[in-house]
Amino acid sequence: MLKHFLRITFCLIVFSIPVSLFAHTVSLTWSESQTGVTFRVYRSTTSGLFTAPPLISGLTGLSFIDLTPACGTTYFYAVTAVDASGNESVKSNVIMATIPVCLQTPPPAPFLNAPSIN
Repeated sequence: MLKHFLRITFCLIVFSIPVSLFAHTVSLTWSESQTGVTFRVYRSTTSGLFTAPPLISGLTGLSFIDLTPACGTTYFYAVTAVDASGNESVKSNVIMATIPVCLQTPPPAPFLNAPSIN
């Protein structure tokens, strides 16, 4: 059984991708006190309720960038460690990230007119 030993900290909570006014990311970093583990990141829109499968599993590094948060939504994140036998630690402390409301909507997809072949 893995002990609770993870603590999430943010090096940068939410930032806009420079090339777009309608996309945001969330950057998570954490530290470990045990080697030889992988990590799972959980995301929820309800504090402390992580019923869905992890957002991502099998991470070997100590950071993750969520590229898919929706504009105007508050998310809660937690991380677990998984040892080589598949034992999962308890969830880390929960971190909240509020994604700003989008300033504009993405442009519509282009419409291609294909030439007809007779």
